[in-house]
Amino acid sequence: MFYINIYNKKSGTTEKIDITPFNVKTLCPMCNCQFGVDLADIFADNGDNDLMTTRVFCVDCAKKVLENFGADLTNVPAEKLLVKTKDMSQINRD
Repeated sequence: MFYINIYNKKSGTTEKIDITPFNVKTLCPMCNCQFGVDLADIFADNGDNDLMTTRVFCVDCAKKVLENFGADLTNVPAEKLLVKTKDMSQINRD
């Protein structure tokens, strides 16, 4: 089990919050919208991943990024779109 500690200044206590597939959020590096992510899906490729440098795009921005690289997304369902990058300079922003 993984969790984070949240310190409550008012009460002076620390609360343990479990990390689940339902309570992890991120911000899209292009449009800055907040959305939920499943860390298991993000790190499933067993590549060189870490929490500090991995960025995940929202569905709309992922489509833009992939289309910029010539991907045909005609029959790709939104839930299958996952674009992450560790080097933002590789992405062309509109």
